[in-house]
Amino acid sequence: MTGSGPRSLARTIPAVIAPALARRGRTLAVLLSQWEGIVGPELAEVSQPLRLSGGSRGGAPDVLVVQVVGAAATELLHRAPQLIERANGCLGVPAIGRLRLVHGMPAPRRPPPPLPLPDAPTRAAMAAAVAGIESPELRAALARFGGTLTALADRAARHV
Repeated sequence: MTGSGPRSLARTIPAVIAPALARRGRTLAVLLSQWEGIVGPELAEVSQPLRLSGGSRGGAPDVLVVQVVGAAATELLHRAPQLIERANGCLGVPAIGRLRLVHGMPAPRRPPPPLPLPDAPTRAAMAAAVAGIESPELRAALARFGGTLTALADRAARHV
């Protein structure tokens, strides 16, 4: 013991476990944001990562607790080694050692925001850019595509 005397556990424990809790929070956030890419669109509709539980021994990989609906649990169990490998690949470290499935309906996913509509000057510029294309269907599609891309770029620039 150092000369500082006894320390309160209530004041010491948070400082010791804070890094581990922060790591788990970031890890779960990454898994939630990449879940569809890890399991595929069909399984992403009926499952979601809930939490990480510590491994059984110090230093052991975490257990990823996944909420899943009915028969999809069988598919997740069958593909567990591949899904763990994909999840660890997204994380960049072998943080997950196994899956634990719990029954339940996952929260609905938010739909992506609607595509922005181009303003009148952008629509006019796109129409002029594709004016030399003979096919009216192709000309209209390319003008819409260019206008949407420009509007998306403008929206992204405003949010930086």
